[in-house]
Amino acid sequence: MLQNAWRKEFCKSATYGAVKRAAKKPYVGENKRRKVSYECNHCKQLFAEKEVQIDHIEPISTFTTWEEFERKLFCDITNLQVLCKVCHKKKSAVEAGERKENRK
Repeated sequence: MLQNAWRKEFCKSATYGAVKRAAKKPYVGENKRRKVSYECNHCKQLFAEKEVQIDHIEPISTFTTWEEFERKLFCDITNLQVLCKVCHKKKSAVEAGERKENRK
């Protein structure tokens, strides 16, 4: 519950906005309403805003204290990237597998 509240605050942060602005590209296509696209840092394809997510390059899920979680969540812009939902899901699955392997 506390994690969700902090994540919501992170989405309102200046750093979060700066990462999204850096990935913003002019939209070129048929949809007259759409003005911008966002470039996925992994596959380099362009997507609508609702099809991208902000990803922490260094996973934040590997924390031991709340202070560490907060530090990782509200990190520097260099630890953040824009990924399309497909790439983000793949990256998260790999990270989850690594965490599972490390627990053994």
